[in-house]
Amino acid sequence: MSSPTSASALAPARPRLFAHIPEVPDFDPTTVKGQLTDDEKRTAIKVYAYFVGMDKKTSFAPHVASRIKFAEMNFYGRELLGKKQKRSDGKGEPVVLPTSESVLEVVVGEDMCNSFGVMHGGCAALFLDMATVSCIVNYGIATGMDTTGVSHAMNVVYHQPARIGRKIRIVARTMSMSGRIRTARGEMWDGDVLCTSCIHSIVNVSGKMERAGGKL
Repeated sequence: MSSPTSASALAPARPRLFAHIPEVPDFDPTTVKGQLTDDEKRTAIKVYAYFVGMDKKTSFAPHVASRIKFAEMNFYGRELLGKKQKRSDGKGEPVVLPTSESVLEVVVGEDMCNSFGVMHGGCAALFLDMATVSCIVNYGIATGMDTTGVSHAMNVVYHQPARIGRKIRIVARTMSMSGRIRTARGEMWDGDVLCTSCIHSIVNVSGKMERAGGKL
């Protein structure tokens, strides 16, 4: 496996990539836990707000997306950046690689549910899409890589219903960040009950972010 490029070498690309996106003026980075720096959190929030269209009435479901709150933004293994990674440690144990994690929370509202008072499957898929792409993009924010892109494939499994009025927690972690296809796993939890899970892959389209804005 090729070694990741160091964050210091890639960091100059990040401001250019998101320079056209306006800041979220009332965002306080101390309200979000996690290992990302305050500046990284500010960038992550403005990218999220821009791509879910919180300021655009024509975007898909901004009234729902705007109610999701970030609880944590983590980047594990920052100390591994720039170090050569091996496919195996020689003992058959998996190699630990840098990992980005996003944790989001939302209370299930009536407008998110079907006629049975549980979250609609399409709404659950939307939330998982937001969370998984967020952790992939945040990986790039932490490393300086362009990890934006468009959906390639998303497999969703519905385990248990998320009921109206319940506060759910969506946890997403990167799985593979090599090459142009990046993959993350997302899980939606109601307490200790797993409601929905997914594997979501996006493909990087070179230059798309600069031209028209990628996907999130």
